[in-house]
Amino acid sequence: MIDMHALAADPTYLVRVLENNLLMAGTLQNALTPNGLIRARISPNTNNHCVDANNNEIPVFNLHNNGNNANDSVQAYLLCYKANQTHSVSVGHLANFMFTTTMNGCTLGIGPNLANGTRRITHSNVGGNAALQRQATASVHGTSASLFGVRLLEPAVYRMGMNNNATTFGIRVNGTWRFYFQSYQMLGSGNIRLNGVFPV
Repeated sequence: MIDMHALAADPTYLVRVLENNLLMAGTLQNALTPNGLIRARISPNTNNHCVDANNNEIPVFNLHNNGNNANDSVQAYLLCYKANQTHSVSVGHLANFMFTTTMNGCTLGIGPNLANGTRRITHSNVGGNAALQRQATASVHGTSASLFGVRLLEPAVYRMGMNNNATTFGIRVNGTWRFYFQSYQMLGSGNIRLNGVFPV
């Protein structure tokens, strides 16, 4: 199991745990909430089977946004998703986590640190067209086509093959946001291979 109290006490715990546990984010639901905040809950997934690079079976978990309290969830920013749209959320000091739904062709944009300590994060879907997703990302971040100051996570990086997906998340450590993605390969029939956890 993933210890929610340990997670709340130390956000870096999530990065360590995901080195040998798979977290699937397809169960997240869009929610328009004040400041983009949700209670992120993690539950066991018994429908899928995952192995690591050495073919050792590892646990699989689902990510939800319907937690009740500190015993079953952590407060987090939710970056919504919708097909053929670009959504954004400003992450700051109100939570130490940010999650978005499974990425399988979308582009994540990480804006610069602003003076008030926030960063704008975008999730862009234009049918997996990286060029159009860059344009949409630039528009939301209010920057030129060069996307100066915006860091991107694009399909060419996390897909590495048509059956690769990513669980993308952010953690806030000592007031600074860090972003990561967990890459995994869908093998068919509910079987999955974990590729690893990588910084954005």
